[in-house]
Amino acid sequence: MRFFSLNRRRHERRLMIKMAEMLANGHWVPCVLLEVSASGAKLHVGHDMALPAETLLKLPDGQLREAHCRWQHGAYAGFEFASLLPGIPFS
Repeated sequence: MRFFSLNRRRHERRLMIKMAEMLANGHWVPCVLLEVSASGAKLHVGHDMALPAETLLKLPDGQLREAHCRWQHGAYAGFEFASLLPGIPFS
């Protein structure tokens, strides 16, 4: 019997619980970084709110990354970085 993976991710992801921030409606909103890879991140924003389609994410090491919201389910959201993240030094 063969099993096939449904994981279609292009890059390895790392699980973590680190504080980050997202620029939304001109204000920095605190959020929790739950997963990160070279191409994106999964965040928890603390409450169900409308997230911007395009934003800046401030990562735990202070890096600012342009990102596009790919999905949102309540207070959880997945963002794709505009450019690949070279390593994950804050893991």
